[in-house]
Amino acid sequence: PRDWYANLQANPRFTFHLKESMQADLPARARLIDDAGERRRILSAPAMAWYHSQVASVEDLVAGSPLIEVLFDDDNSPTSKSGQE
Repeated sequence: PRDWYANLQANPRFTFHLKESMQADLPARARLIDDAGERRRILSAPAMAWYHSQVASVEDLVAGSPLIEVLFDDDNSPTSKSGQE
């Protein structure tokens, strides 16, 4: 597997760095998406059109593309409700 993916397999905790218009270091963890059905649903989406143009089929993406979900720690999440009234 790719180095970054192998690192997340071994230790899913990481820091998500925002560096452009907003600067922040957000603690997070990776959820590896390895279920074929979930991978197919995500990788078949129209938003993935560029990736579709890079391979022969969506099944190639499902079989060979590393895929994760970024889960932010609740107290630092951009969508966290903590601190809001």
